[in-house]
Amino acid sequence: MVTSVITLDNGLKIYAKKAPLHSVAIAVGVGYGSLNEFEHPETSGSAHFLEHMLFKGTKNRTYRQIRDEARNGAVYQNAFTDYDNITYITLSPKYSFDVPVSLLSDMIQNSILPETELEKERGAIIGEVMSYNDDPDRILAQRIMGALFENQPPSLPTAGTLESVKKITRERLLDVYNRSNTPDNVAVIAYGDLDKACLKKLTAAFGDFEGKANFKSTEIHITKPKIKEIVLERKEITQASVYMAFSAPGDNTQNRYGREVSSALSCLQDILSRRLNDTVREENGLVYEIWARSDTNADFSVFNMHFRCNPPDSEKIRGLALKELQKIRDGEITNAELLTSKRSLLWNSKTLLDKPFYNACALASYLITRGNLPSLKPLHAIRLEDVTDAADRYLNASNMVYAAMIPKKK
Repeated sequence: MVTSVITLDNGLKIYAKKAPLHSVAIAVGVGYGSLNEFEHPETSGSAHFLEHMLFKGTKNRTYRQIRDEARNGAVYQNAFTDYDNITYITLSPKYSFDVPVSLLSDMIQNSILPETELEKERGAIIGEVMSYNDDPDRILAQRIMGALFENQPPSLPTAGTLESVKKITRERLLDVYNRSNTPDNVAVIAYGDLDKACLKKLTAAFGDFEGKANFKSTEIHITKPKIKEIVLERKEITQASVYMAFSAPGDNTQNRYGREVSSALSCLQDILSRRLNDTVREENGLVYEIWARSDTNADFSVFNMHFRCNPPDSEKIRGLALKELQKIRDGEITNAELLTSKRSLLWNSKTLLDKPFYNACALASYLITRGNLPSLKPLHAIRLEDVTDAADRYLNASNMVYAAMIPKKK
């Protein structure tokens, strides 16, 4: 088994790692997502639509053959579309390893996006988008992205809108497929119950893949949001759902000390989550759950504080949360807190190793968008000054978007 990334002659990257598990996960990451749709906002959601269509037929298999081969081999299949990648993932027993390798390589290289399946899948995707429109958290998240990144690629909804999905044609999907499903824009991860023969099979399956990626990426800028507060009303809810969001740089951005901003924000999320829980929940009894989280992409990050509460309590909680954040910005944190946060983050990263499906998916996404595998060294290097600097530089209340969904007044 390899312990480093292998790059084939055609540019495709492969990483295979044996682990003491009873299953094998294979993930194929394609470096194209909703961020790449900014030139065609009228058909936003094309990457997500393409993700669905790759299961619908190839030059060698019909949709039913893909489905039946997976079922007969006890292969679980799924896929995810993100801002900067589409990841196709399988989980199977080792004895059927050949099945997902054959299916995935065929889908990636030989999909035909049949017109008859496209119209049926459009209906399913419209249903998916409608379900997102029924979810208060999804609605708030999209409004937040629109405010933080106005007139920039992250403002586009990953799954598209009801209007844009209806406008997506087979020609548009073929164009995206041909421009992005190329070996230099694909990474393959295999993780779990593997042997040396597995790597050879992966290399053979993807070794003859040809083509060069041909699409544009738009640079993302971290700016002050013009819209600072979003309050929506909804009949069906009884609690207020509140987000306090900030934008920040993506991975590999260094601070003035030469250390990684995203790792500092990860430590900050853990420290702040504990403080918010202690102050807002335990000391004041105002919420059931409250947390902070840093979602990092290759080109940008979003840092959120989130809680649900009795609507009249929302302003008090907002003030308490900002007060705790200000303490950190003022340097009121200890080495003990930082050490605890690092231990927690390191443990969370290790728990992924016991989950082959999620681990392979995360590795494929990271490898195709960053060009290498994730490392824990930047996290180990973080110091108190890095956490304070990240909070002071990016988590200023004047740069915050406050978004809330509250019960509709009678």
